[in-house]
Amino acid sequence: VGGKLRNLLKQRAKHTQARLSKSLRDL
Repeated sequence: VGGKLRNLLKQRAKHTQARLSKSLRDL
């Protein structure tokens, strides 16, 4: 269960990173 939660957090972090770099590119 803990691994699943960690995996979810990692996925969310990757998603946030992607959105961040996209906004930086749009600037």
